[in-house]
Formats: sequence, C-alpha cells, structure tokens
Amino acid sequence: MIMIRSRSLFVRSATALFALSVSVFVAGCGGEANGHGTNGHDNNGKDEKEEPAIAVRSGEVVREPISSLYSTSATLRADRQATVIARTRGVVRRLAVEEGDRVGAEQPLAHLEDEEQKIAAARARTAEETARRDHERLSGLYERGLVSVDEYEASRRDAEDAAHALDLAELELNRTVIRAPIAGVVVTRHLDVGATVSDGTPVYDLADLQPLYADINIPERHVTRLGPGQEVRLTADATDSQASAVIERIAPAVDPATGTVKVTVAVEGGSGLRPGAFVR
Repeated sequence: MIMIRSRSLFVRSATALFALSVSVFVAGCGGEANGHGTNGHDNNGKDEKEEPAIAVRSGEVVREPISSLYSTSATLRADRQATVIARTRGVVRRLAVEEGDRVGAEQPLAHLEDEEQKIAAARARTAEETARRDHERLSGLYERGLVSVDEYEASRRDAEDAAHALDLAELELNRTVIRAPIAGVVVTRHLDVGATVSDGTPVYDLADLQPLYADINIPERHVTRLGPGQEVRLTADATDSQASAVIERIAPAVDPATGTVKVTVAVEGGSGLRPGAFVR
C-alpha cells in the first residue's frame, strides 16, 4: 500500500457563547411602570418567561498535524541496471561472481580462455618493435639525406600501423576478462563454465539497488499537495512487510491521456525489497 502523507494545520477552537436573561422589576406609583403590573403579568395578562442560561467552556487555540492519504500501487525498479556482454569470442573458463553478490565498477566477473588472444598480442608486439626500429634507422638516414622522403614516410606509416595493431591485440586480450561496468548486485547469471561466447553474448545482469525506485501516477488534483521529501509508506504485496520511502521528484507535465502526473519515490536502504516487487 503506497500511502502519501500531506501535512497541513488543523485549528481547533471553542467559541464562548453567552446567554443573558434579564428581569427588570420597576417599582413606581400605583405598582405599575410602562404598562406592566407588579404581579409578573403584562397588560395582556401573559406571564414573562425567563430564558434558561447555556453552559459553555472556552479553550486555547492549538496547532496539530493531520494526514491526508492517497493509496495506489506500483512496481519497484532499480535506477541503474546493465546487461554485461562479452566483447570478444572465447569459452568461459571461470566465473568470479554469482547471483546476489555485490560488485564494484571494473571488478572482474568472468574469465574466458585467452591463449589465442595472447598469441595474437605477442605477434603484434614483435611486429611493432620491428617497425619502430626500422623507422628509427630510416629517420637517421633521412636526416643525413641518404633516403628519400617517400621511404621515410613509408617507414613512419608502417610504424604507426604496427602500433595500432598492437593496441587492438592487447584490447582483445583484455576483453577476455569480463568486468562490471557499474557497481551493484548481480541479478542474473546467463552462462555456465564451458559456454562459448562471442561479441554481444549476455553474461550477467547487474543492478544498483541503493536506492530502489517506484514510479506512480497521481491524479493532477492530488499533486498540488505533494512535494519532494514527503513520506511514503510501502507495503510489499507478497510478504505484507512495510518499508519507508520519500518522494524524490515530481514530473513537471501532466499526461494528457490519463490526467495524471508521474511521481517518483525512492525506497530507503535496508528495506529488504527487491526490484520487480509489486508494492501498495
């Protein structure tokens, strides 16, 4: 149960009411005054009845908080989540983490067989060293005018191409270690040891669970009483457990199709709730 509390002031006051009953007795000549006799009767012979007094009690004006609740439902989600994919071909040799493990950014998650990539990197390193030495030798000859400009430029291009090839080979070797792109929790493991992967194969799903978020659509007439920082009470539909949350942001526009405004609430840490859970 998502309950959004809106604070206002309730003023309780008691107004003093007073009743006044007045009996006027006038003594005068002949026992009459203004047409009334001394026997409690008016000139028409009717009795004058005294109105009863009303008991009242006064009190101080006080301020007290009240709550206005709006109930709805939503599904929890992680604000940051990523599917980790393989960026090179190979066979999974070792898995470093399991579902539920917390990982840091750039932490190794899995290792692929890397013999082929190591050989390619070694060959590229040898070619780069050879091309660099040839270019250094020709540079000395070019300064003395012993080689043409074309020969010098060709050696320079060969050295640059060899350096780029070495960078690419080392990149392929580094990609045999699959790393976490973000810090979070391992939500799903897609592969087992021995599985063959290629560029783009999903390996893990990661999510940052601190905090979790819920997007709820509130009718426009209720949004005017809401603001960032207000308290929200969550009840998990499956376990009936409760958690605290706060409004983090309110969309600046109204959805014309539904007449509602998206309100995003953040679930505080340690709630025990999981992404994808249905809450009220």
